[in-house]
Amino acid sequence: GDQSTPGGMSNIRYVNVQSYSNSGSNIANQIHIYGWQREGTPSKSVDGVLLDRVCIEGKPVTSASDPHLVLGPNVVNMTFK
Repeated sequence: GDQSTPGGMSNIRYVNVQSYSNSGSNIANQIHIYGWQREGTPSKSVDGVLLDRVCIEGKPVTSASDPHLVLGPNVVNMTFK
C-alpha cells in the first residue's frame, strides 16, 4: 500500500480470543503487532491495543513480555485484562 501519507491505528480490542493447540511450528500461536517505520516515510503507530481474555494454549496473555507477543517499536499503550 501507499505508505507516503501519515496514519496509524488506535483503540483496537481483542476480546475472548482462544487458541487451543500448537501445530509444532516455532511461530505457532504468535501474535504480531508492528505498526510501520521506514526511512523516508511517516511512522504509523498502533496505539491503544487491549487484549481482554486472550488465551493461548489455555494460558492468558497478561503482559507485553509474553513469549507469544511479537511487538514492533511503534506499538504503544497496550493493556491486558
